[in-house]
Amino acid sequence: PAARVAELPIIPVEMTQTDAEQLCKSYPELPTVIGFDSDKLISAIKSTLQRDISSEEWAAKHKYLMGLAYFYGIDMEVDRERGLDLVYAAARDDYYEAMMMLWNYYHQGVSAPELLKKSLALSIYLYREEHFGEENPETLAALREIALVYMGEGDYGRAEELLGECYLARLRTLGKTHPDTIEALESIAWLQRNKGEREKSLEIFERVFAMQKDTLGIEHPATVSTVISLLGEYEYIEDYEKILELHKLIYRLKASRFGEGHHLTLNELNRLIVEYRSYARKNEAEAAELLNEADRLTERATELGEREYARLSRELGEGHPETLEQLMTLAESYSLLGDEERALSLYEKMRPNYA
Repeated sequence: PAARVAELPIIPVEMTQTDAEQLCKSYPELPTVIGFDSDKLISAIKSTLQRDISSEEWAAKHKYLMGLAYFYGIDMEVDRERGLDLVYAAARDDYYEAMMMLWNYYHQGVSAPELLKKSLALSIYLYREEHFGEENPETLAALREIALVYMGEGDYGRAEELLGECYLARLRTLGKTHPDTIEALESIAWLQRNKGEREKSLEIFERVFAMQKDTLGIEHPATVSTVISLLGEYEYIEDYEKILELHKLIYRLKASRFGEGHHLTLNELNRLIVEYRSYARKNEAEAAELLNEADRLTERATELGEREYARLSRELGEGHPETLEQLMTLAESYSLLGDEERALSLYEKMRPNYA
């Protein structure tokens, strides 16, 4: 049928019984072939099935597959609670696929007891260590996950020990600038932040950012994430010049990705305006220059916002979520400009859509 649909020529052939003995004589390099009607084949299949069915691994796999069937509603009604129970049972039997499914499931934002997370992380690590080797990238990824669980529990000593082990192993096997090595170093920076060692965390985040810029590029999601982390560090020590510098960078990145008029870009522009004014209050020598730039950017924000809001209203409609997001951002821009009357009128315009 597929050939006919594809309009391919149909070539008739006639199958004849093959003389197996003659075939083996003519082609001695061929492997031994067992016919489907062979008692030997049937016996081998039965033996294999019996061995698999009686094994612990098959029992765990069966629980896992049945769990998936209930969880996703494969040939039965969806019953997520029962599905998870079966997957849990398979994971307790050390079935790797079940452990990974649960781990990924809880990494999607689903809450889980820390003890369960730790147990899963440890089980996955031990499995990978045994089957892949202790310095395999997958094994080291599991080691880092265990460390992060300890960090979440507040056991910073154990977390630091494991993260250090992971970082040194990646440094040794992958090199200093490999993304996985940088990731491990960034985890150490987060650990130092959680411990309250903010000078150390700042120094490590700066190292991570410098390496990510060189290896991944400034627009890579991992690099952008580190920019946000650095921003938090500079805000903590109230380094307004650095804060302003990073907000400028974030604004340029968003303008490049979304366009100047997009509400996410304009939100960042509004934040940049606030930072200019904050820095002006702390820097009397340059206050006038900083405030002038803030005013210029505010006028630019309202101009871009009005233009984009008109376009979205025309193309998507006044009540479209994206149009309303733009309207909210535009109102904030007018508020920063000092035009509270215009800002209030825009807020009132949104009210019917949120009633």
